[in-house]
Amino acid sequence: MGIRKVLKAIIVLAVILLLLAGILRYTYMNKPIELELVEVARVNTEEELIGTWWVMFSEDKFPYIKEYILKVPDFDFSTNNMIISANREIKQMTYTLASKKHTPHKDSYIGIATYKSQLHPNTIFVYKVEKIKLVDEEIAGFKPEVRIED
Repeated sequence: MGIRKVLKAIIVLAVILLLLAGILRYTYMNKPIELELVEVARVNTEEELIGTWWVMFSEDKFPYIKEYILKVPDFDFSTNNMIISANREIKQMTYTLASKKHTPHKDSYIGIATYKSQLHPNTIFVYKVEKIKLVDEEIAGFKPEVRIED
């Protein structure tokens, strides 16, 4: 076998390995990671909540928390973040490692919520989650989509 054939085989093998590494990296970076949601409270409000939405809080300095969530006992923002959703329970919250590249918030991932189908008017659901920063699709600059499953 001549040197050219060996070099050609090495180049072909290198290209195949690079393609395989790229595919594996893409698959790893775009695999949905499920965030564990621990429901800690349900707060009924007198004011009407419009739509179905969620938001994450990493500290308790926001008026929304002070207005509605004071009933949550022993919530420690130093070890957990809080997610609240309006009018529907969150069935599942996921994000991908690649989503960090697509948000103007450099230290945040894009969270994708899937809601349960039952509507609970004027109810805020409060969840405890690990210390991670998520933003919704709208804040990340994408058209928001409400995903509802049974």
